[in-house]
Amino acid sequence: MKHEGHADPSPDAGGETRERAKATLREDSVTDASHGAGDDRAARANDTAGEESLGGNALLPGAKSAKGTPLEGFLAALQFLTRLPVPDGAYRLETAVAWFPVVGLLLGGVLALADLGLRALTVAPLVESTLLVVLLLAMTGALHADGLMDTCDAVFCHASPERRLEIMRDPRAGAFGVVGLVCIVALKIAAVNALPSALRPQLLTLAPGLGRWAIVLLATIFPYGRAVGLGSPLKSAATPKALAIASILPLAACAVVGPPGLAAGALTAVTALGLGRWLMRLLPGLTGDCYGAACEVVETVVWLSGGLVLLPRPSV
Repeated sequence: MKHEGHADPSPDAGGETRERAKATLREDSVTDASHGAGDDRAARANDTAGEESLGGNALLPGAKSAKGTPLEGFLAALQFLTRLPVPDGAYRLETAVAWFPVVGLLLGGVLALADLGLRALTVAPLVESTLLVVLLLAMTGALHADGLMDTCDAVFCHASPERRLEIMRDPRAGAFGVVGLVCIVALKIAAVNALPSALRPQLLTLAPGLGRWAIVLLATIFPYGRAVGLGSPLKSAATPKALAIASILPLAACAVVGPPGLAAGALTAVTALGLGRWLMRLLPGLTGDCYGAACEVVETVVWLSGGLVLLPRPSV
């Protein structure tokens, strides 16, 4: 259970590895899951100490101060959002925003290919669906799942908006967070298992892309929850222009899929905006944890739309 007292962070004396850089960015960006389980959440408490001093500069340790190129933006998004290998170095978070949906679609493509392989091996459907959900968690380092847990712990407790922000920074997992994650993972497994065969590759690919597009949408529309912090560059980079650029590929992918894809895109927008408005009633503004929670919820809704809404009903 989370307690009222704030965790007592101490400076991290580790090396400036890519995992360390991602952990440092965790709290006010899009949440961190660079090591996993209990060790990871304890490490995040150490990293919070330097948060305010870094302010609006998202230059990761070891990065060069230079204008971002498209390749640098893509690598920054890939490095921050996934555990997939990238060339050595670190990249500016603010160059990555428009590339979030691209990285999501890349993750979705890996899921679709893994699905084809598992089906060829005639793996039991429920086992296969579970493996796909676990694979997505592994590829992302449970990045957004961690944000979901922190958000649930904060918003489902009886506290002031300011106190809820403090709870989000507590590295310990509370009951609300654990229950929230279990519910989302269970719904994802059931939804993937129920996907119609004809739409399975398309929706497996779309869901992660639309989930990360929802991050850009929320960061663009809703105010940031803290006066200054490591999420400031992400928020400042999420301009209407960046949102328009980030929308091109996922919306085009929805159109290519046809009516099911357009329905998934519409559900994504409605879900993300509704969740954002609800969170604004409970918090001074959104944080990186909220962005991660929105990504998890949107992925679930997209897959549920395939299994519950688009699946043909038997005639009576």
